[in-house]
Amino acid sequence: MKTPRLGDRVRILPTLETSRLDLANKPGIVCGVTAPSVTGVDVLGPATGDRAFQVHIDGGEQEVWLPIEALELLDHSPGLAIGIGKVNLIRGRDGQWRRFKPS
Repeated sequence: MKTPRLGDRVRILPTLETSRLDLANKPGIVCGVTAPSVTGVDVLGPATGDRAFQVHIDGGEQEVWLPIEALELLDHSPGLAIGIGKVNLIRGRDGQWRRFKPS
């Protein structure tokens, strides 16, 4: 699997933990990446390579930390726009961020 990046849309795969919590097959957006050994976040399953992804589940307020093995990349959220200070960026189909001027 390609490694998801911030803003990517993913599907949570069925695992023992995700199925138990009724999260399997739900879509969401990656909103964070961390090293659990440093930050101490609770990951649903073993975090291979000491890396976990925070996923905001569609249609609610719930966010969970998951290992890469529990995620399937759906797309790069084309059209997603963000602003950082005076810089505005929009995401293309290829996952690249491009500057734009809002109308």
